[in-house]
Amino acid sequence: MRLILLMHALGLGALGLSFLSAASRGTPVPENHSSVPTTLDDTTGARLLVDRQDSVLRVRGLFINDSTAAGPLTYAVEVRRSGEAGTSQSTQSGRFEIEPMQIDTLSTVQINVQPGDRVEMHLVIHQDEALVDEVRRQRTF
Repeated sequence: MRLILLMHALGLGALGLSFLSAASRGTPVPENHSSVPTTLDDTTGARLLVDRQDSVLRVRGLFINDSTAAGPLTYAVEVRRSGEAGTSQSTQSGRFEIEPMQIDTLSTVQINVQPGDRVEMHLVIHQDEALVDEVRRQRTF
């Protein structure tokens, strides 16, 4: 099920944030998932994929489960944009279950960016109260 929420930050005019929750569930892990950034020692965990087309920045929060473990997890995605037009911050969180050898898209955020804007992104994954993984990224345009 997709949840679409369009938010306009007060006083920021054309700044729009669009959330697409649970864009895909249970996508099998391809044998060579080189399009998903990993390190040799880090094959399971949180990923933030960032694409830009013109003035629209798309941030996708993913969880990759290359392990044999399964179970319920929770996530929180936070995206914060600051620039001449002001500051906006949005957080989305939820619960998901993932099977072994699966990739799950947890959230997709689209945000308008202008030259000079700074965007900070954070994805955190928990199982019960224990931290499973987290990733932070930032970009200036």
